[in-house]
Amino acid sequence: MAVPKKKVSTSKKKIRNADSNKKIQRVDYIICFNCHMIKLKHHICSQCGYYHNRSRQVDNTNQPIIYK
Repeated sequence: MAVPKKKVSTSKKKIRNADSNKKIQRVDYIICFNCHMIKLKHHICSQCGYYHNRSRQVDNTNQPIIYK
């Protein structure tokens, strides 16, 4: 079993792990099937309001929309 010879100081540990914070987060974009604009995956299109080929109208009254 591997055992370190000396304790690693906090500053050395932070220097070693600092590179992991610089990783670029991947953002997935897709093309909306309705208006053919770029949108985020699994989000309602900001241009036409469609998601999964269904209209999801945005209501500005902050009330939940009930679909029947």
